[in-house]
Amino acid sequence: LRLFARGHRRAAKQRLLAEKAGQMLAASSLRELWPQLAAVAAELLAAYRVGIYLYDEISKTLTCPFAYNLSDAYVQNLLAQFMKSPGAKGLSQVEPIVIDDVAAHPETAPLRQAMLQEGFRSYVTFTLRAPHSMVGALALYRDELRPFTNDDLDIGQTLTHLIAVAIRNIQLFNETSLSLTREQQLNEITRAMNGSADLPTLLANVVRMAAELVNADAGLIGLVIDNQIITYYPYNIPRKINLTPTAKGRGTGWRLVETGQPYLQSNYGDHSQANLTWIKAGVRAAIGVPIAAGDAQIGSLELLSLTPNKRFTRRDLALVESIGRQAGISIQNIRHYADARQRVGTLAATLAKQEELDQLKNQFIQNVSHELRTPLSIILGHAELLRMGRMGQLTEEQKHSLEIVSRRVRMLARLVEDLKALLAAETQEFRRDEVNLAQLMKSMLADFKIKASEAGVALESDIQEDVPVVMGDSTHLRRVFDNLMSNAFKFTPDGGAITLRLWGDHTDVVMEVSDSGVGIPENKLSRIFERFYQVDGTVRRRYEGTGLGLALVKEIVEAHRGKVTVHSEVDMGTTFRIRLPGYSLR
Repeated sequence: LRLFARGHRRAAKQRLLAEKAGQMLAASSLRELWPQLAAVAAELLAAYRVGIYLYDEISKTLTCPFAYNLSDAYVQNLLAQFMKSPGAKGLSQVEPIVIDDVAAHPETAPLRQAMLQEGFRSYVTFTLRAPHSMVGALALYRDELRPFTNDDLDIGQTLTHLIAVAIRNIQLFNETSLSLTREQQLNEITRAMNGSADLPTLLANVVRMAAELVNADAGLIGLVIDNQIITYYPYNIPRKINLTPTAKGRGTGWRLVETGQPYLQSNYGDHSQANLTWIKAGVRAAIGVPIAAGDAQIGSLELLSLTPNKRFTRRDLALVESIGRQAGISIQNIRHYADARQRVGTLAATLAKQEELDQLKNQFIQNVSHELRTPLSIILGHAELLRMGRMGQLTEEQKHSLEIVSRRVRMLARLVEDLKALLAAETQEFRRDEVNLAQLMKSMLADFKIKASEAGVALESDIQEDVPVVMGDSTHLRRVFDNLMSNAFKFTPDGGAITLRLWGDHTDVVMEVSDSGVGIPENKLSRIFERFYQVDGTVRRRYEGTGLGLALVKEIVEAHRGKVTVHSEVDMGTTFRIRLPGYSLR
């Protein structure tokens, strides 16, 4: 019957523990878990005092995050005694440590008096562990002298495992929440950096937000100036620290720049380049990362802790490294933006000056054209009167001189007209009438047939009648045709041929002027449309020119939203093709 009753009680406790297990594993925080642990320990194991002790393998210290019905004095005494013992060695054993009687057990000697004063007589300690993360202990205390049975130990082991899993779950949940929060903060930092238009605002945002991200007390960014000194931009730096520019090769900032390697110091004073002033000001732990722009290190980001026992983690370091990389990009972008703005300002001033010069030039051309046309017309008129003998008979020598005067005056008049046409092409001050290029070219062709006969050049034409009309200025389009034909006659020797073609290509109108003349060298083709440019050599043997003819062709055609191209081979001839937009009258 006793065995049956014992088994029944054991089964009942196991069922109750199974019911409580779900609640403990569902706890979302340690604050929620601890009361559940105390209730289960009291109800199932008659343990009305509970202590959770966690061991930090990095710092080699033991802490007590939860103590139920244990005084602070006892807990601190226990933790101090633990530091005097071999450390975590006792926490690594698998079997629980069972103390039936505190007053009699030899292992309780160092703390026996404190235990008796605390008021408990029996206790058991279970090893608390989770894979790869935590080592600690769960201690259960009884005030009365009442040893823990094997059934108690089995239930205690199960309870310890549940607590370890619950703690690990809460830690994972907290780590995930922290990761999400830090990810959001990191995104905010990135947005803040990308949204900063000036360097001081950017640096202030970066160092402040980076410090808040890893719970640092202070921070600073150092930027390299002329590769000689680092100047600092601080955040919450103690007044005792005087941040004067640092010469090359001194301090942790320069070490970051020169090596390109970050550092993570639990004790800042252990760094080989630690600043004594910083140590005296209370800097305990520190993180430092280089700020890079491409392959160059342009500065450093350092975050400081003035809080005792505060330690930065590897995860903190990874986050700060990410911020340092982004900061380098943003700093470089701002510098490029500032340089671009300066260049844009310079270019705007240059363009404004150029526009002013263009206006002066146009005004000059207008004034010169106006002032020259009248006297040139008078000179030409009187020269013609003299040449025709209206003012007396002239000798042959005098007639020859007047012919030279008349020719030169006409050349000057053409130059004035060309300059006016260039000005009109620049400002697009053209009429926009319907122009039938087929009719225009036929009307001009008769004049050139006479010229071809005199020059001994064959003139052929292929003009399509039904072509789209062009919206433009007939006077200037006539000038384009005249210049190209004149150019062809100029460079085509006796016995050569000139061909004029016109056809429609969908909505466009295409015109070609081809000759069998001397051609243009390939290395000079790219310049023939420049103003006042003339191809040197024998191509100038017939006529002199100003070098404005082809420039006029190009600028008038482009002012009519068209395009002119040229193909030429030396001693084989040249072809100019013009394409203009048109539309059908149908």
